[in-house]
Amino acid sequence: LRCRGCNHLAPAMPRAFVDPAELAADLALLASMIHVPRLRISGGEPLLHPAIDRVLEAARSSGLGDELEIVTNGKLLAQMSPAFWALADFVTVTAYPGVEFSWPKEYEAKVQVVQRAAFNESFSMRKNVDEDLVKSLWEGCSVRNVAFGLVSRHFYKCMRSAYLPRAVGLKPTVDGIAVEALTEKALVARIRDTQPLEACRYCTAGSGREFAHEELPEERWLEPQQRPVSELLRR
Repeated sequence: LRCRGCNHLAPAMPRAFVDPAELAADLALLASMIHVPRLRISGGEPLLHPAIDRVLEAARSSGLGDELEIVTNGKLLAQMSPAFWALADFVTVTAYPGVEFSWPKEYEAKVQVVQRAAFNESFSMRKNVDEDLVKSLWEGCSVRNVAFGLVSRHFYKCMRSAYLPRAVGLKPTVDGIAVEALTEKALVARIRDTQPLEACRYCTAGSGREFAHEELPEERWLEPQQRPVSELLRR
């Protein structure tokens, strides 16, 4: 799928799969410093991973989270193995208009479906140079410190900051910390830091205008995001 509202920018990202062995090592290191109620596997679309069971095994064995959740559009859910279902505590299906999905009924208790017919503008390809607006958005950000993330062997305090720099031409890891160099002190300092991230200059901070769900061809996917941040905000 190429949903225009994908705030992980999956349609604009290079195709890539996480290495399960590397993921296991990185999650184990994080687990020595932090513990979370729920560890979430998302994408893009995680069920596209050819070794998704091994990904879940790495997540489960790390001990980083009490529960393991997978977030998916559901298109491939019926093809998942018994091992997948045994490893997952919860499967959240984001249901988009016109997208069909199903799952084996014996796993009904593990599945929740969230209907999604609309999105909010989440980012601009144009840098926001209005310092007052950047500060205002940062202070009122509804997604700040809501979900920490691990992407390409780097820790991020905001998942949008893991992807936005790649799209706008910044150093991909400008807002991340390499897991292999991470210490508990550095981790806590990053989480508690009160300064906007580089990605914040391209982000609507959860205050974007609403628009109806649609899919766009890959070559046109970034076209709507050529407007400045100020034009993408709710009035």
